[in-house]
Amino acid sequence: MAVTTRRSLFALALSLVAASAGIKERAWQTGTLLDVSVNSVASVQGVNGIINTARVNFWSYTLDAGDRVYVGERRSRKPVQLEINGPIQFAVEKDHIFILDHERRELRLNIIKTTLKTR
Repeated sequence: MAVTTRRSLFALALSLVAASAGIKERAWQTGTLLDVSVNSVASVQGVNGIINTARVNFWSYTLDAGDRVYVGERRSRKPVQLEINGPIQFAVEKDHIFILDHERRELRLNIIKTTLKTR
């Protein structure tokens, strides 16, 4: 079997395995992480005379995508470990931004603001 044929079959098999595993291809881009901030909200709940309080953190990430600046938000106990003013891999899909952390884990942010840059 020719080398090109084997490579083609391998690529086809790999794409089938990825598709069956539920891995989604995204249009990844490289941008700059401009800022990370947190908005901490207290939540009070009462059931049968028992009152519970909890603190919920909403982390906001500001990304420079070249022609736009996106602000995405994520509810989490801890922030994603990334460097401010450092490069970030991201993909925009509908009303979400997907980012990759240092360990290449994919995390979903809700887009809360999009700003078109003026030239």
